[in-house]
Amino acid sequence: MMNRVTCFSAVSILMLGCFCQKKAEDQKTVAVIGGKAVVESQLESFSKMKRMYPTRIDPIFTGNKSDITLLIETEVLSELGTDAVLSGNDWKWKKVFYPAQMFLTDILDKNMGYTDAEIEAYYKLHLKDFTSTVKVGAPKVDAAPGAKLNGMKDSIVAGRDTTIVKTLAEIRQQLLEKMFCEKNPPDAAFLAKRATTVTDSAAKKDTVALKREWFASVRNALPAFFMKKYYVAKFKKPMPDSISVWCGDGKFITKADIETILGWIPEQQRNFYKNDPQRYRELAEWLLKWKLFSEVAEQTKYTTTADIASIIEWARKLDRAADYVQKDLIPKAKKAAFVDPTMAWYAYWDEANRKTALSDTAGYNATYRRLMEKAVGYELDKVIYDVRKKKNVSFPQADYADDKGKNPAQIALQADTARDSGDSRKAESLYSILVTSFPFTEQGARAFGELAKIQTETEQYRTAVDNYRWALVSSKDASKRCNMFFMIGFIYDEYMNNPDLAEVNYKWVLKNSPDCELADDAEFMALHLDEPMNSVEELRGEAIRQGRKIDPSDTVAVEDAPDTTKKK
Repeated sequence: MMNRVTCFSAVSILMLGCFCQKKAEDQKTVAVIGGKAVVESQLESFSKMKRMYPTRIDPIFTGNKSDITLLIETEVLSELGTDAVLSGNDWKWKKVFYPAQMFLTDILDKNMGYTDAEIEAYYKLHLKDFTSTVKVGAPKVDAAPGAKLNGMKDSIVAGRDTTIVKTLAEIRQQLLEKMFCEKNPPDAAFLAKRATTVTDSAAKKDTVALKREWFASVRNALPAFFMKKYYVAKFKKPMPDSISVWCGDGKFITKADIETILGWIPEQQRNFYKNDPQRYRELAEWLLKWKLFSEVAEQTKYTTTADIASIIEWARKLDRAADYVQKDLIPKAKKAAFVDPTMAWYAYWDEANRKTALSDTAGYNATYRRLMEKAVGYELDKVIYDVRKKKNVSFPQADYADDKGKNPAQIALQADTARDSGDSRKAESLYSILVTSFPFTEQGARAFGELAKIQTETEQYRTAVDNYRWALVSSKDASKRCNMFFMIGFIYDEYMNNPDLAEVNYKWVLKNSPDCELADDAEFMALHLDEPMNSVEELRGEAIRQGRKIDPSDTVAVEDAPDTTKKK
C-alpha cells in the first residue's frame, strides 16, 4: 500500500480524475461473477476507490494484482466475510472520507464549489457577456497604390454582421473566476497583505487584477479556504486559532476520531503526529475538512450520485474481504506454507552476493522471513483461486480478462511447445504467466525452472538465479536439485564473475548429490574456477580423449556448507 500520509495530501487527492457514469444498459460487461454482471462504470469506481483507500491492507492479499483481478477477489471474498468489521469508528470515518475526497475533487477543485449544473445555468444567464459581433463574407479588395475603385478607398472590407458565441469550454476558467468572486469577495487578510505588496496607485485601483490575484490565492490554498468557509456556515462564527474549540472530548472532532485516523497512518509515523503539536493540528484539520466537506456534499445531494454510491459499496466489500482474509485465510496459509530452511541459506547468500558464515543468523532470518511471506502469499492465492473458480468467472470482453481465467495446464502445454520449437520469446511469456498467476499449481512450480533456463539464454542472469533458487527453496522434491545447483554455479562462474558463489553451488552438488550425472562436471568446474571458458573446455576435451576423469588427488573441499541431509 502507498504511504497513508501521501494519501491525505491535497495534491494527491486533486490528481484524481472526475468520472461520470453512463447507464448500466449502455455499458460493456467486463466480467460475470456467479451470474452477476460487472459493467465498466463499476470497474472504474472500484479502481478509484482503491486509489483512495485510506488504510493499509495486508500486501500478501493485494500484491501487485490488476484492478480486475482484485475486484473479482473482493466480490467473491466479501460474501464470506461479515459486517462486524463495519460496526466501528473506522468504517464510520471511511463513509465520511470517500464523499469528502470526491467532493474536493469534483466540486471544489474542478468547479470552485459549484456544480456543473450551476455553472451551466450561470453561463446561459450571462450569455450576452460572451457574445460578440464580427464582419464576415466578402473578401478584402486590394487596388494598385493610389488607384480608386468606384470612388472608394482601396482595401475596403465588405460583408455582413455575424454573431460569435464563445462556448462554455472556451471560457470556463474565466467564468469560474467571475462566479467565485461575485459570491466570495476578497477577505480582509488578503486585502491587508495586498496593500503592503502593491505600491502603485493605479494597480491598487485595478479591480480586475485584484480579483484575479484573489482567485489565484484561493486556488493555492483551496482546501483550507473551503474548510474555513464551511466552518463559518455551520457554526455561525469564524474558525478559531485554537483547535480545542472544535477538537476534543464531546467536540465536533473527538479524541476517538483522532485515534481512528492515527490507525490509518503507518505505525512508524504515528508518534510524529502524537508528539508534535503542529502535526497533531494538521491531523485534526484533515478530519475537520473531511467531515465538513462530507456534510456539504450530502446537503447539496452530491452524495446521491451513482458514482459515490458505487465507491462506498466497493469500499464496504473490500473491508469485508480484507477482514476475512486477515482473520481466516492468512492463518491457514501460514500453516500450509513451506520454505526449506537449508535452501534459504543459499538464497541469503544470493542476496548478499557473497557467502557468509553460518553464524550470520540476522541476515539469514530476514531472508527467510521474506521467502516465507512469498510462500504464504502463494498459499493464499491458491485458496482464493479455488473460491473464485466456484463462482464461474467469465470475461465477455477479452480486453478486460485476467490470466487467472485461463487453464494452467493448457498454458503449460503451449509454453512447452513454444520452447521445443525454438520460440523462446513466446515460451518466456507463457511461463511468466504461470509463475505470476499460478505459482501454487504443479505447472506453476515447474515453470520457475523452465523460465530460468530461458532467462539464462537471454542474459537475464540475476532473474534466472532467483527463479532457480525459488524452485529449490519452495519444493520438497530433491530430484531436480543437482541440475539447478549446477546451473546456478555455472551462471555465477561464467556470466556473473562471482567464483565464490559459483564454488558454493558446485560444492553443494559434490556434497549432497555425488552420484548425479553432473557431479563430475561440478568438480571439474570447481577445480578450474577463474579460468577462461576455452581453457576449461580444452582441459575437458583432453580428459575425455584420454579416457580419464579428473585426477582423484585434485579434490574439492565441501565441508563448509549447510548439511541438507539432516531431517528438518
